[in-house]
Amino acid sequence: MLISSVSSGKLARKLALDKEIYCKGLFLSARWFIVSQCAVNGTNLIILPDKESAEYCASDFYSLVEGDVVFFLPDSGKGVEKSNYKSTLGVQRTSAVGKIISNSGNSSRLFIVTYPEALEELVPVIGDIVQSVMKVSVGQEISYDSIKEKLSEQGFEKVDFVSAPGQYSIRGSIIDIFSYSFNDPFRISFFGNEVEKIHVFDCNTQLSKEERTDIEIFPDLAGKEGTSNGQSILSLLADMVGLF
Repeated sequence: MLISSVSSGKLARKLALDKEIYCKGLFLSARWFIVSQCAVNGTNLIILPDKESAEYCASDFYSLVEGDVVFFLPDSGKGVEKSNYKSTLGVQRTSAVGKIISNSGNSSRLFIVTYPEALEELVPVIGDIVQSVMKVSVGQEISYDSIKEKLSEQGFEKVDFVSAPGQYSIRGSIIDIFSYSFNDPFRISFFGNEVEKIHVFDCNTQLSKEERTDIEIFPDLAGKEGTSNGQSILSLLADMVGLF
């Protein structure tokens, strides 16, 4: 399928002037070809009628757009019993919300794909989210006790070996933490109270996948929803980036 760059360029310029544009004659993945070419910087919210349609859309975008800029925002699975599937929903939802906040200045290209049921569920207010995130960087001075206290406050479970989001383990000078915002756990190596190294690792093989200089550890934002001071995703987007 070929889509004229001239045509998509015209549409992009039109979008810059008019806030509401209706396109017809586009079916299936052709819609997302157009959006991927016209959307440049900023947070782009794509709402599909149901979860299945949103999953197919996100899958198309993963192959159309380079880089880690496409995030699927599902509902929290409140009606689902605790399972690996529910943990996956929590990771996807938390990752999407975290990315919206980190792109508050519209400095990066970001696509959030979702559906009405997921938008209806509340998330914590921005201030609560920011306070709940633990940031760790190489060279930082931080004690084990403060990390353990923070993780316990956010509902993380101490285990022998991490295998799912929301778990952490301590072995000598190493702390493994499985954040809700990432598909693999982090391994933090200490020299005294100083963070010496940070790695992303495979919890099945225990082998390192990549080295990081800094990380953000998110609690389960889905588990914090429904509180009296919560807000909708649309409200969060309006506060952070402004909808268009």
